[in-house]
Amino acid sequence: MSKKPAVLIDRDDTIMIDKVHLTDPNGVELFPDSARAVKKLNDSGILVIIITNQSVIGRGLCTHDRLKEIHDRLKEELKKEGARIDDIFYCPHKPEDNCECRKPGNKLLEDAIKKWSIDRKRCFMVGDGCRDILAGKKSGLKTILVRKKDSLNKCEPNKFFENLEEAAEYIIKSIYC
Repeated sequence: MSKKPAVLIDRDDTIMIDKVHLTDPNGVELFPDSARAVKKLNDSGILVIIITNQSVIGRGLCTHDRLKEIHDRLKEELKKEGARIDDIFYCPHKPEDNCECRKPGNKLLEDAIKKWSIDRKRCFMVGDGCRDILAGKKSGLKTILVRKKDSLNKCEPNKFFENLEEAAEYIIKSIYC
């Protein structure tokens, strides 16, 4: 089986606007460029997998079933513009639980890489914060920070882009050129 190119991507403040402890599917709001960016990656044969910390479950604010409804709504919103998410991995733990799966831990990234037979050399971790970048580095991936330029010097990603669409265009060129 040949290894696949992929983008492992954070959810909140990367694909969708962070609503802090989102528990209602009606609160899903994509950034204007998100669906276009994901569709470009899809059309290029690149897997798009969300890796997200969701402590709302560990805090007792949301159930696994309710989180599934939120993720289904996210997928529906993307589908309206012909985009799709191939898979979603989430950590349900609180920060103080010190688990391996909560970013900056990289267990979820490693789980995705194994499940989907991802080629690390053609895989990027994209996020809006240092947790995302550090998790990507731990897994030996190229890292891209989006939207939050103030985190640039703190975590030193491989690249920074103002938005997800610019990042997607760079990723496609990097993988296929």
